[in-house]
Amino acid sequence: TLSKVFDEHRELFGNIKDKQFPLLVKIIDACNDLSVQVHPNDEYARRVENSYGKTEAWYVVDAAEDAELIVGTNGCTKEEFKEAINNGNVEGCLNRIKVKKGDAFLINSGLVHAICSGLVIAEIQQNSDITYRVYDYGRPREIHVEKSLDIIDFNLKPERLVENYQEFDGYKYTSLCKSDYFTIDK
Repeated sequence: TLSKVFDEHRELFGNIKDKQFPLLVKIIDACNDLSVQVHPNDEYARRVENSYGKTEAWYVVDAAEDAELIVGTNGCTKEEFKEAINNGNVEGCLNRIKVKKGDAFLINSGLVHAICSGLVIAEIQQNSDITYRVYDYGRPREIHVEKSLDIIDFNLKPERLVENYQEFDGYKYTSLCKSDYFTIDK
């Protein structure tokens, strides 16, 4: 398995010093709207959860017509967002973006986000399962209001990743994302 190769041949993976592989890659097939959530940064996650934070990137593998992502808020303040949570009006505070196959976004820790129905997403992320659910469309799951409000950065905006291709011997190449945690090339 890849985890066995990682354990036994660390030299193949660069300079990773931690015992845990630092990335997760998922394919998410959203048949329904997924919960609106936010992830902490490394400092908060270490202090509160004894874990790593989570920054992630999304690449839209496939999209139904009129598919959307929720990325960030619509400019509301922390107080307005808290009031919307308490009054059941969270959806009115969320920034919805129409997407199509091939779109990509960087989802920094602290950015409210959700994958909506009709999307297949490749998600590249820090290897962390720390997720604070802000809103879940009335489904009976735990909501993490206080922790979410602690970490949401209301100044963060959606960061669409842009393809700037270069040609090489019949191949095209672009660097979609270079963050502190991962690089995505296409």
